Amino acid sequence: KMRSFAWLIVLLSVPLLASCGDVKPGAAEAEESITVFASASLAPAIEALAAAFEPNHAVRVAVHSAGTPRLLLQLREGASADVLAAADRESAEALHLPHAASPPVVHPLAGNRLAIAFAAGNPHGIESLADLDNPSLRVALAGPEVPAGRYARRALAKAGVELRSRSDEASVQALLTKLAFGELDAALVYTTDLQRPQAQVEGRELPAGLQPEIELTISALPRAQTAPRPQAAAFVRFALAAEGQQILRDHGFGAAR
Repeated sequence: KMRSFAWLIVLLSVPLLASCGDVKPGAAEAEESITVFASASLAPAIEALAAAFEPNHAVRVAVHSAGTPRLLLQLREGASADVLAAADRESAEALHLPHAASPPVVHPLAGNRLAIAFAAGNPHGIESLADLDNPSLRVALAGPEVPAGRYARRALAKAGVELRSRSDEASVQALLTKLAFGELDAALVYTTDLQRPQAQVEGRELPAGLQPEIELTISALPRAQTAPRPQAAAFVRFALAAEGQQILRDHGFGAAR
């Protein structure tokens, strides 16, 4: 009887073991995830890159976006991230993670351009940077610590236009929001931001001779004094390869200079 009972246990266990082993290929890998910190101006493009990357790499990509200075502050304070997509090389190269023995390798990702943004219909007839030098206009820039703000000030210096910003905003998105609500008459923003459906404003791209050199970058970040995770390095390679670059072009970005 004891022998029959033992065989009964074995027979009952077979279906259970079979069901435990019935795991779809790649399911374990699908549990892998990485976090990408993306400058606000890059967020829609990075989310599109993530959506294209995930299916063939069995990796979930979480995108966290904010103004570049805020992202850098979070990383310096120990926030956990695997990739940084920054709006400028200067910020990316200045990043020193508290747990890393060496700074991340910075890769050129894409280029961008500046434009003057204004309310729909251009009610003030703004045609050039010189038109912004008008005390009756409410004009604002991103703050000087923000890449968009630094780029804007370089363009104004090239044009010989002195402009007092009504308010130094933390991101281009903040400028666009104030424009949409009628709190500003004009602002200097990225052309890619004007292409977003929710922008609700219009704009005029600056002439080539006044455009600053805008270089967006991407870096795989080391974790706990080790090299970047393989999934993070794979995401960076994907962003720099032909398919990733086409996605960036589809979002209005140019080639990195």
